[in-house]
Amino acid sequence: MAKCYLAIYENCAGEKQHYFICANSLPSTEPFGCGVRWVIDGGYPFPNDSVKYTNWTQVASSDISLVPADHRMSGSPNGSCAACPTVVDHYDCINGACIKKTIYSTPGLYQSLGECEVACGTGCSGKCISNADWAQIENLSGQLKNRSCG
Repeated sequence: MAKCYLAIYENCAGEKQHYFICANSLPSTEPFGCGVRWVIDGGYPFPNDSVKYTNWTQVASSDISLVPADHRMSGSPNGSCAACPTVVDHYDCINGACIKKTIYSTPGLYQSLGECEVACGTGCSGKCISNADWAQIENLSGQLKNRSCG
């Protein structure tokens, strides 16, 4: 999934600039001209010329306040992350609590924390295990650990 990156750089003319871009992975550089050329998702985006140095940082959006004052160009963002998809957390109700799906690699039945809390607060609407079932899982897990690791 594409993420938003901010490049703080100096071009070959000695001008300090910035650039926001959506990319699937952290951009890299290769030797070129007076310094290096950016390589983003296997291609050469703007600027396609070389730069003296580049410092890449992953950011949440193309917010000009993230750019150091000495690298701002005309006070507005150069480039954009508008095409980057917004990452939405999904949740599951586990043992009466709303947990992000990434914590235990669960399916993420609820598309927001609020939606999960409504369902989870009333017993998970049948999508949650009981305390007795959870205790049994913990007990069996402990037995397996003792057999395999003990």
